[in-house]
Amino acid sequence: MTVISGTCASAPDPGFSDVALDAYYYDSVAWLVQAGITGGTAPGKYSPNAKVTRAQMAVFLWTNAGQPAPTPPHSFSDVPTDSYYNDAVSWLVRTGVTSGTAPGKYSPNAKVTRAQMAVFLWQYNGRLGAAGYHGFSDVPPFSYYSAAVSWLVEAGITGGTAPGKYSPNAKVTRAQMAVFLKNNTAAPRPSPGDRYHHPHKWFSGISVKRKGSETA
Repeated sequence: MTVISGTCASAPDPGFSDVALDAYYYDSVAWLVQAGITGGTAPGKYSPNAKVTRAQMAVFLWTNAGQPAPTPPHSFSDVPTDSYYNDAVSWLVRTGVTSGTAPGKYSPNAKVTRAQMAVFLWQYNGRLGAAGYHGFSDVPPFSYYSAAVSWLVEAGITGGTAPGKYSPNAKVTRAQMAVFLKNNTAAPRPSPGDRYHHPHKWFSGISVKRKGSETA
């Protein structure tokens, strides 16, 4: 089963020969296709094991948001204005999801780590607060991504890679990104006042049941 536009429906065939019916990410990829977020990497191919770049991450999030108008334009020297991800990056900057990797740089070809993915999704959702702590031994409490990971866990977007492990430095695959995006869309949302206000302090007026671990 998969959630599409807030409803529960059987996952359609995504049409990719490299996405097996019994793969843990099958429903998620099917949802991405039906939602119009991706058409794959080539005819009949999704490339589930390929690592997600920062350019691709921008397009995933921008398309998931409905491809809103990207004004004003970004100021990154390494993002060509005629690139497929130009509008997506401009929108990410305008909405505060990212400010780049260095002054004037976005690093579009760099691979996204699980730590960075957590921050992308957290900021994409407005830096929502989490009532509890993530509990992963490999996520330091004062790391730049700790609050983001706590929110991902509470929202049911991820349960880590193994008991007590999040693997923040591991690169995110396209299969894993599909799972993250689908779970993000299906995640419960708190009231507008439930926001993150201070580093390493989490404030929330809701209680969300933590879901079991998944392989993303």
